[in-house]
Amino acid sequence: MVSSLKELIQKDIVKIAKLPKMNSFSPEEVDGYTVTLIDHDYPGKTPSLWNTVYDSLTQSNPLHPKFRSVMVVADPTNIEVIFNALLSDEKYFGGGTGSGFKDIAAKYLRKVNHGALDQSSEVSGSVNIIAKKNGKLVGFDTDAEGYAKGLEKEFGIESINDKNIVVLGAGGVTSPIIYSLLKRSPRKLVILNRTIGKAERIVNNMKKLYPHLSDNLSFGGEDRIGTELKDAELVINTSNKGTAGEKLAKFSAFAKTTEENLPNEDHMFNQGSEAEENIKGLSKKAIVSDINLVEDETTTIKIAKAYGISRTQDGKPMMFFQAIPAFLHVHPNIISEGELENMMRKASF
Repeated sequence: MVSSLKELIQKDIVKIAKLPKMNSFSPEEVDGYTVTLIDHDYPGKTPSLWNTVYDSLTQSNPLHPKFRSVMVVADPTNIEVIFNALLSDEKYFGGGTGSGFKDIAAKYLRKVNHGALDQSSEVSGSVNIIAKKNGKLVGFDTDAEGYAKGLEKEFGIESINDKNIVVLGAGGVTSPIIYSLLKRSPRKLVILNRTIGKAERIVNNMKKLYPHLSDNLSFGGEDRIGTELKDAELVINTSNKGTAGEKLAKFSAFAKTTEENLPNEDHMFNQGSEAEENIKGLSKKAIVSDINLVEDETTTIKIAKAYGISRTQDGKPMMFFQAIPAFLHVHPNIISEGELENMMRKASF
């Protein structure tokens, strides 16, 4: 039986991610840690945000326990083994879930005796932060409000209210983001995804939560991207297209991809042409938002800017605004919210 993060690493069930900054880690050298699970390596910001805070606490008080945040890559199908090990690990006191784990973690924690979901995760069906409390792993969702606050902070509350919104992708973070957007009463929202059934499930769930907005919600396949962009005022990429380390890293969200046509030199050209054709109908006053984090810019943002769209946003604001409440769920008493915000802001921007 695996009963600690150290054993998970030794047995190669999880691997320390290489792309995030400040992600060096040795279980023996710290007093406690938080662990973020992802299904592929990418330059996530959680280690740099949280470890900046941990380092500051230790520097201001040498007697403060030494904590560390680490991002690890794992197969989501091993979630039971991983969570059982972390629950048994005395040094583990919580952590996060990234790509590939958010909705799976919610389903798992809902069904097991040693798991529980906060109301935020019950409603959104997603978990992005976990706190170990009284022998249980409790899941929370701070992505939803984190995304909306980041958008409103930069573009104002009018960026969502009464707007036509196109969401490209239907991954684990899509549901909580749409939940937060619907709180702000958009005029219309459509989800377009390669696997139409995933988009349909999200829309059906949201219609139950927001019955008065049922007529405003729809879904479809990627063949409708060009058509839907013609009326869009806010376009959001929640897919993995353009994510560092992904097989779709060089793709944008503005065009469809298929399993038969994974990236190669010829197909990238065709896909780029399709993306450029689709974006022609998009107003240059629209906002293009991509939740993905890369060192430079995602292909989606690059194409939008090349087309002449000046109002774009990557995943940094969402990461920042979700990280503050996430940290406080795990550590409610070691730092004030004001101090935490100041430290994380310096590490974010």
